[in-house]
Amino acid sequence: MTLEIAQQSATFHLEQSECDFEQDGKLFLITTIVLNKEQQIKTVRFKIALQFYQAGLGIKFIGSRYLGDQTFDLDEIIAIMNKVRDLLYLRHFANDDLAFNITNIQIENQQLTIKGNTQIKRLPDSISESIKSVSAKINDD
Repeated sequence: MTLEIAQQSATFHLEQSECDFEQDGKLFLITTIVLNKEQQIKTVRFKIALQFYQAGLGIKFIGSRYLGDQTFDLDEIIAIMNKVRDLLYLRHFANDDLAFNITNIQIENQQLTIKGNTQIKRLPDSISESIKSVSAKINDD
């Protein structure tokens, strides 16, 4: 995903991610964030805690912490968290093949349930290509 840090373009992606769900709507994400900025790559292990409420319309940041010695600079972590926030509040996305509108997000029985309305205009040749297309559009916004 692309983002801007101190007026310079950068990208980041997640690796080795694990999600844990609790009955009270809490989600814990343990992941490795790989940040590529100005030909410099930082790899940081990170844990973030979020809570969904009002059927997923609201998401509360509970906390986060580093899981190793590597850390991000303040401007880097702010840019990453802002991008993650934007993605978490994304409720509608579309490409040429399909449109999806999320209406409800719940955590029940340690499972994340996402409900929504879908409009399929054309079945894609490949689900992975359709997902890549939607991801590219999200990234451009």
